[in-house]
Amino acid sequence: MPGAGLDPERMVLVLRMDSHQQSRFAEILLIHPHVELAAISDLVISPEHSTLPYGIVAQADARGVVWTHQLGALIGAIDDVALEALGDVAVGQPKDREGLIAGPPLRGRLDPRWDFKGQQGVAIRSLAADCTTALLYDGPPLQLDPGCLALNLIAVRGDLKTTLRKLLDLVTNYDVVFDLNDIAVLEKVGALNISNWTKAFGSLGHDLYRSFSPLVDRALSVVDLPRDPVTVESIDEWTSYRSVNAGICRRRPGYHGISASYVFQRDREKAIRHADEHGYQLIDA
Repeated sequence: MPGAGLDPERMVLVLRMDSHQQSRFAEILLIHPHVELAAISDLVISPEHSTLPYGIVAQADARGVVWTHQLGALIGAIDDVALEALGDVAVGQPKDREGLIAGPPLRGRLDPRWDFKGQQGVAIRSLAADCTTALLYDGPPLQLDPGCLALNLIAVRGDLKTTLRKLLDLVTNYDVVFDLNDIAVLEKVGALNISNWTKAFGSLGHDLYRSFSPLVDRALSVVDLPRDPVTVESIDEWTSYRSVNAGICRRRPGYHGISASYVFQRDREKAIRHADEHGYQLIDA
């Protein structure tokens, strides 16, 4: 199976590819070239069983899923014999094969391999966290606070590009919705005007605007539950309204929420506590 590097210091073995909604993901396990650090849960693969000119260690206990855009260039492949041997190691039943051996068991915390294996566990959890969350998520849709697209407000309070990147990841990997009242608010803050997007992001603004427009079209195409309308006449007035009502005025019962409530609160820690209290994913603090 192919191997690929997520960064210059990290190599992985790709076991399979699949898709989730509109995104592709890969099931991987970590590999490294330090054969002296192999443990009983690892398979040492000699060059005769791979296309690489050196031995590698495939870690059956460092396995997870990542988005394909996290993968780097293809650097090699292992043969079917090695793949079968890896499966045996993964279930704790290594078999003797020429050029394919499992490492010796760890001998406790004083074993020099102990800390290394701990670091590998931290690495795979970090790499796989976002993709794993998306694949396991089976709850109701995420309702997007329209304040997340108040471009001029977010630009003043935080890193607009980072915030939009987080939003795009959520929109790509989750079922995200607006309701009809959110659309009215988006219009008030100028998020439905493509010129505001191009002003903030240049030519990229057009693509970003089109990424979020399906959420608007979806909200306008269904009969929504009646809600008390938001009646504010200016962005300043709406900002004041949201700083008082953030966390209770947007989310439908049973829905999870994505918030940018730091935009409406000067206290970053308070915004974080507020998001935790109401079950929001906070994307701007």
